[in-house]
Amino acid sequence: MQDIGFKAPKAKNTASGSASSKRSRAAEVHNLSERRRRDRINEKMRTLQELLPRRTKLDKASVLDETIEFMKSLMMQVQMLTMMLYHGTQGFVPPMTCNRAANFPHFPNQLPMPSYADLYQQFLRIQQPQNQVVPQADAHKPSTSKEPDN
Repeated sequence: MQDIGFKAPKAKNTASGSASSKRSRAAEVHNLSERRRRDRINEKMRTLQELLPRRTKLDKASVLDETIEFMKSLMMQVQMLTMMLYHGTQGFVPPMTCNRAANFPHFPNQLPMPSYADLYQQFLRIQQPQNQVVPQADAHKPSTSKEPDN
């Protein structure tokens, strides 16, 4: 009867030994997949850093911050160019910097910023002779010019 008592723990040990090896194998697979994930992230971070205009050695958080600012700047430039092309002012492209976008946050439901119209008005004042009237930047308003009735 003592033999039965000794065999039962041995059977448990082999079962737990197999469970232990399964756990260690699962941990090894997990570690490998985590390593591949980190390698992919690091590669994408290097690529992202290479795309930034200022290619200094930055930590990941700084690369992401710089990327956000650069993307804001690019979005602002696209909006400016679109507005200027819409109003027929292809020749005027103001210089843009990455830092300028930080001053103008973009919200999804936000209307275009009034500063675009101000820039457009300033451009028109520069281009028009002093005795001519500067047209309104708002293309949605109907013309109210009075013509003599004949």
